[in-house]
Amino acid sequence: MEDHHHLPENLKPFFHRATEAQERLAKLEAALASTKTDIPDAKLVEENKQLQSKLEEANATVKQEQTKFLSMDFYYSR
Repeated sequence: MEDHHHLPENLKPFFHRATEAQERLAKLEAALASTKTDIPDAKLVEENKQLQSKLEEANATVKQEQTKFLSMDFYYSR
């Protein structure tokens, strides 16, 4: 980076703020890199599959109950 001593006086505050922003960005990038793993994504995929399976089972049960109800309703309406 350019030496701030060669900048005009009115640009020095901007240079200082830009340098601080770069330092903060570097810290954030380092923190993100240290916490990012593939494990949470894999866990979410597995949990999603489990929920999908349970939903399919529940839908099958509902369809069975509806079929029973409709057949009983048909039987008693005669």
